[in-house]
Amino acid sequence: MQVTTQHNWLNSPLGRYLLAREQAIYDEHVADIFGYNALQIGLLEMDLLQQSRIAKRLHVDIAAGEVRCESEYLPFASSSIDLLCLPHVLEFSQHQHQTLREVERVLVPEGHLILT
Repeated sequence: MQVTTQHNWLNSPLGRYLLAREQAIYDEHVADIFGYNALQIGLLEMDLLQQSRIAKRLHVDIAAGEVRCESEYLPFASSSIDLLCLPHVLEFSQHQHQTLREVERVLVPEGHLILT
């Protein structure tokens, strides 16, 4: 699915419903995770870290966000991220395995990944 098609679908009634449900689920799960660094990759239409108590929150995307990069080449140190939210990134990535390797690399031991 092209990014424009994804964006159009997310703006449809069903897409908005899905985003609202996912926001509620993320809000519930990120609220009680402790750490120093949280990262959201993609789907910047939503702030999935808004309920997180982690002070340092970054939003990453290829075309927007505080850091602009591909999900398969994250410019973060190994074992530096306590919480990583990956909303629908694998569905649109051409390199899913490399993205997951990068996620594993940057997460601290016992770090949290929320994947939708």
